[in-house]
Formats: sequence, C-alpha cells, structure tokens
Amino acid sequence: MTDPIVEYKEGEAHENYTRIIQAKKIVGLGAMSMGRELLECHDNKHWQELEYNSFPEFLASPEINISKGWASKLINTYRVWKVELEVAEERLAEIDVEALYLTTKVVNQANKEQWLENAKSLSRSDLKAELVDDKAGETHDCWEDTVYELLTKCAVCGKVVRREKKDVS
Repeated sequence: MTDPIVEYKEGEAHENYTRIIQAKKIVGLGAMSMGRELLECHDNKHWQELEYNSFPEFLASPEINISKGWASKLINTYRVWKVELEVAEERLAEIDVEALYLTTKVVNQANKEQWLENAKSLSRSDLKAELVDDKAGETHDCWEDTVYELLTKCAVCGKVVRREKKDVS
C-alpha cells in the first residue's frame, strides 16, 4: 500500500513540472517575438524616428533595458532560424534560445533538422561539444577559392568570416 501523501506530492511535482514546461514555451515565444521586433527596429532604423542616436542607446532606454549582447542573440537567432531557414516560430519556441543561437554559426538548409534536434535534445555543454566536433578539421583559405558553410575564425589571418558552401572545380 502506498502512502497517499507521497502520491499527492509526486502528483504535485509532476503538475509543477508541466507548468514549468508550459512557461518555458511562453518564454520561447516571447523571445522569438522580441527577436522579430528588434530585427525590424534595427534594420528599419526605427530607433532614429524615436529620436535615439543609436540602436544601443535605444536598447539601454529604461523602457527597453536590454543588453546589446542579448539583443544580438535574439536578432541573430531569429534572422537565421526564422528568416533564412523559415522554421516556424512555434517550433523554435520549444527550444532553448541560447541553444538555437549557438547553432546559428553552422546551420544551413541541408542540416537544419539535425541542428534543431540537437538544440532541442542536448544540454548546452553537449551541444557545444557537438559544435566543436562538427567544426573540427575546417580550414579557411585566405585566397577565397574555397568557401564553407559556417562562421569561423581564420587561423592564418584571424578574420572572422561567414562562409557559404560552393563547389570549386
């Protein structure tokens, strides 16, 4: 015979867990919405119409109060996953924003499903390890006769470049 108090606490814990997961999805939708709106504000320079001298000044305003780093993550995540790769916001909302951001440097149309699954199912540390493994052995040709599909830092010249895949014959 089981103790009814223990069963109640187990049920309560499960209900709490379910509410946390639901709240996380709401936060994810909010993050995607914020990324969309910040992208529009930045790209269309709406901050100028609002009489701010710069986008960072707009971000620092008391009403917005978002760090440049966080805004950049939201914008870049939205730009890559929603605008470029056309993944539904509702689907992205179920995945940790930081995990999605980490994958923006390597994801493309061909591998987006793999990286969506990795971002959704792996811990951040495991995802970072997977990203390191994925980039292992990549090199950058300073003469640009070969271009790869990711953002990397050249070991030769130190320049950070976004690379697109193309065949070189």
